[in-house]
Amino acid sequence: MTRHYFDLHDDVYIPGRWVLDDLQDAHGRILDNNMFIEGVPLDFDGALRLPLYRHGKPLDFSELAGTPVPVASRRVTNLLLQVAPNDIQAVPVHVDTQAENHFVINVRRIVKCIDDARSAEVKYWMPEHERPERVGQYRAVMGMRVAPEAIPSDIKMFRPWGWTWALVVSDEIRTALRGLGATGMKFTPV
Repeated sequence: MTRHYFDLHDDVYIPGRWVLDDLQDAHGRILDNNMFIEGVPLDFDGALRLPLYRHGKPLDFSELAGTPVPVASRRVTNLLLQVAPNDIQAVPVHVDTQAENHFVINVRRIVKCIDDARSAEVKYWMPEHERPERVGQYRAVMGMRVAPEAIPSDIKMFRPWGWTWALVVSDEIRTALRGLGATGMKFTPV
């Protein structure tokens, strides 16, 4: 049986929705959101805070300003922890205007699974790009497709190796989130 996977991202076309700003630590310093796409456990000293860039309708799923780092409501986080407990770390964050904490979802799994031949286009860093530390790595991936056979069956939520800007979920997670009636998500088959 073929397993199906989806790129999960923020649905930015919801009218009147809120827009999250930059994540801040307990001292008000802006954090580097990229730390959440490296697939490693994180530890913070004190509570995290998330101001709003634009006030509007709260969503169950949003992404941090300009990055594919998910912020989820308690009910979405609980579902993810149920379905994919070994794949994620839920980091509590206070979102301005909200009484209940939300959670930054730190996806801890990275899987080498991009199917270059089936993807619309892939580009690699080459020596002429003058970035020797990146030569041979993905520079761009358009119309990404994954090879399901390369993904261990126990992994339900992960980032693809070499293109960690993408957040991939199994059909099991997509179905569960839709059944929950969670807001703010868009799923693209990969």
